[in-house]
Amino acid sequence: MPEDYRELLDKFYEKKIDEIMEKRIWVIPIIERDAGIEDVIAQVSAKDHVWIVEDKNSRKLVGVITEKDFLDMLEHPKMLTYEPTSKMTRSLYHGTVDTAESIMTKKPIACDSGSTVENAITTMIKYNIRRLAVTEDGDIIGEISLKDLIGTFASIVYQYRR
Repeated sequence: MPEDYRELLDKFYEKKIDEIMEKRIWVIPIIERDAGIEDVIAQVSAKDHVWIVEDKNSRKLVGVITEKDFLDMLEHPKMLTYEPTSKMTRSLYHGTVDTAESIMTKKPIACDSGSTVENAITTMIKYNIRRLAVTEDGDIIGEISLKDLIGTFASIVYQYRR
């Protein structure tokens, strides 16, 4: 094992996202912007996040709902010092949310499949996020998560030891 990991990290940083991203679109949590709260609950409880697309006939990415968005939606009304409106907060209690679109974070951070791991890591650190949508012409074609990156680096380290 090397004293430092610079050589292995260089190999890791150069990898293209399309080599390691989740491409199986049926595995990626995706719902339409007009999906109801129950669909959001099911997806977020199963996968910790859900990507939001324009409609059933489109993969145009318009948002994401993460556990943090869900937590904000569940905030207890006693925590609020004002009467919320849909522009101010997303509150299930106050009825300001009713669809995925009303909960989602708009303009989700994404990368393209030709990006490098180095770029993906830099973006994740900059925005303090754990996953990126992978898009092509605005359509979601996959996703890359911190867990995917860790697994890829572990594989590189394992291959080096062999």
